[in-house]
Amino acid sequence: MSAKKNILPFFIPMEGCKHNCIFCDQRQISGRIKSPTPAEIRAELALFSLKNMEIAFYGGSFTGLSKEKQLQYLQAVNEPNIKKQRAIRISTRPDCINQDNCFLLKGYGVKTVELGVQSFNNEVLLAAGRGYKNEVIEPAVRLLREFGFSVGIQLMTGLPEQTKDLSLFDARQAAELADFVRIYPTVVIENTPLAELYRRGLYEPQTVEEAVDLAARMLVIFQRRQIAVIRLGLNPDVKLAQAVLAGPYHPAFGHLVYSRLKLWQALVLLQRARAPQKILCPKADLPLLIGHKAENKKLLLQSYPLLKIVGDQTLPAGALSADGVVLLYKEFLQGLGENNFL
Repeated sequence: MSAKKNILPFFIPMEGCKHNCIFCDQRQISGRIKSPTPAEIRAELALFSLKNMEIAFYGGSFTGLSKEKQLQYLQAVNEPNIKKQRAIRISTRPDCINQDNCFLLKGYGVKTVELGVQSFNNEVLLAAGRGYKNEVIEPAVRLLREFGFSVGIQLMTGLPEQTKDLSLFDARQAAELADFVRIYPTVVIENTPLAELYRRGLYEPQTVEEAVDLAARMLVIFQRRQIAVIRLGLNPDVKLAQAVLAGPYHPAFGHLVYSRLKLWQALVLLQRARAPQKILCPKADLPLLIGHKAENKKLLLQSYPLLKIVGDQTLPAGALSADGVVLLYKEFLQGLGENNFL
């Protein structure tokens, strides 16, 4: 197994994007006003030891840039003192993938391509202003795989016209194609078309509760297929938080989602136990079981008033135990349906 890589991101906000999606303002999401020049990239790379480092171009559609601009960026991260130590990943759109740019990326050492898919439903894609139909997604993934790239898929929830069932369908579709996934609940950001729809009462965002519950159900789909979900929710940032007008933005969104799964696991276990007064949990998982602001603990105590939550060093990672019954996390996942968990 290769060593885990740290990511050194370079943001090219909105560059290469053919359309202005109604939810997006990458300058506010990334906190970057303008793209770095190739010289600025070289200068920043000189500050780091690049061993186990992955250089990433985010915030725009890399393969939507002119070939000249792509070359400038790729050459900046392919100088002799850099080339032997680094890996490269880029983010782009599925309708900006073709053989020519695959040859270019491959030739300059790109290993990973993330596709901003957002949804597999054409009505949702149209309402979000994505500018392509779902028919382009699978061929783009197949072509990337032919060139040997690792492929990531970015999904969103809570878009206009997007229901819970459509999001679960998106997750199942992505699980057939992706090596890894990111899930982003839609938040309303100032100075976007979505903000105008929200102010006019034409768009209602998810609540944090709705977004957490749905993301947890999507996470189950990916975990059952052993597909990594590398991001849940937007990266917390002070400027971004100030720009959010409405919607399920939470700085600890990922923790809330994993905590929800741990609550479901505890409820399944406690239903199997005869007279549970104590639930044992590996110490590393205690924050997840107790929950954000002890919300899980409060819910469990409503049904089991005498229940104590105790850390235990002997349990396998992810497992829970009560009244002599042990529930492994893998067993818990295998026993869940995708639409009706508890």
